[in-house]
Amino acid sequence: MIVQNHIKYFNNIEIGKKKLLVKFGGIMDKKKIYVIIATLIIIIIFSASAICNQCGLPINISFGDEEEDGEEESNSQTESQSQSDSGDSSNESETAEGDEEEPADDPDDAADDPDDAADDPDDDEVEPTTVIFNADPLQTGLITSTGLIELGDVFIGHMGGWDLESRGYISFNISELAGKKIQSANLKINSTDVYNPRDRFGNLIIGTIDFASAELKSIVKDKPASLITSFDWSTTNINYSGEALLNRIKSILIDGRTRLQIRLYYEHPIAYSGDTTHGISFNASNAKLEVIYLD
Repeated sequence: MIVQNHIKYFNNIEIGKKKLLVKFGGIMDKKKIYVIIATLIIIIIFSASAICNQCGLPINISFGDEEEDGEEESNSQTESQSQSDSGDSSNESETAEGDEEEPADDPDDAADDPDDAADDPDDDEVEPTTVIFNADPLQTGLITSTGLIELGDVFIGHMGGWDLESRGYISFNISELAGKKIQSANLKINSTDVYNPRDRFGNLIIGTIDFASAELKSIVKDKPASLITSFDWSTTNINYSGEALLNRIKSILIDGRTRLQIRLYYEHPIAYSGDTTHGISFNASNAKLEVIYLD
């Protein structure tokens, strides 16, 4: 019974196929039917293309799910374009509003209001302080090659009559500079008397030593001096503000000392002999030390 039903089912299918083929003008080969269908599809596509070219619409031929995906993508692009156009319009509106210039403030109003005025940078700057130190007369004088001391008056050279070499010593009390930011220092010495000739002495040398006592003593003459600078033998007035002097003062203060003590002497002190005096002299009041510092 089941077999007979299957045979009857297949017979019905065959009868349907024949009826379909008869509608196309008789029994045809399957390949011819496929050719006819393909030709019709091509004619439809070209006809649609010609119509769309005239109206300017894009051709979008798809089948099944592909057609639905194309519609969703087209809708998404349309929404994005709409949002972009909306954003551009908003930006143009904001730009136009931002380009509007605000009215400039009246300079007279700023001048009338002290709170709005800019702070003067000079108000925050610290003014430097200048101080001039005088030589200490108890530690300023001369010491001869034999240890003879004379306070107050300074002589550098050869002392005629005694036939002695003499060196000059100057001391400044700089204790008030402790803790200060020293900017510059200048040593000035003006001679009162000059005894020529002096050319055989060589250079006039300035160095520093440490007296280590309240008064000038003969033992100081044997202490070595640390060179600061030197001048030509023809120099009579000294005016020196080099870095060596500034650094020496700073070093003294760092070491906890309170005095700048100086020795002045010639490079060749025994170049002359006999009763004739050769050299320069000055008083303690003619020696000054000028220092500029910041608190």
